[in-house]
Amino acid sequence: MTLSKIDNFVKEVKLTKNIDTSRWKEFKISDLFPTPKRGSNKATKFKGKIGKTPLIAASGYNEGISYLTTSEGAKLSNENCLTMSANGAGVGSTFYRSEKFIATNDCWVLDNSNLTKNSGLFMATIISSVAKNNFAWTKKPSEKLLLKTKIKLPVDKKGEPDWEYMENYIKTLSLSLAKALI
Repeated sequence: MTLSKIDNFVKEVKLTKNIDTSRWKEFKISDLFPTPKRGSNKATKFKGKIGKTPLIAASGYNEGISYLTTSEGAKLSNENCLTMSANGAGVGSTFYRSEKFIATNDCWVLDNSNLTKNSGLFMATIISSVAKNNFAWTKKPSEKLLLKTKIKLPVDKKGEPDWEYMENYIKTLSLSLAKALI
């Protein structure tokens, strides 16, 4: 696997993967994630403690993971959800979580039972792109602001979010990348 192959793939996707969003519908975050939870752990409690559990804080880098620490004494959040940075330079950065983690008070945890890894990656990308334009260091996502934030998503015949489309879109991208790297 070479970096140039990945760079070429990314350029190709940008040129050829224009998505027709004209039939997509706007949804409020509250329609999709009615009860966002703010992390309740303080990062300072875990500083210097080495372990295997991701600590999610105010970061737009490394998928929001500040470091790996011990889960001893922590309130763990469930896997298969999204987290959004609620503070710092990475405010609004949203990531899919595939494993249990420690959420600090600098992030939001967004749960929806329809999320899979692929639909979660799709959704995290959409939310991040909107949140980066709506929130900033001086305009942090309070619960009220977060819940009324609108995102555009593909819809099924009933006008509901098309979870199958999201799933298949990311699967197709993954397969295309795998073929490009061979």
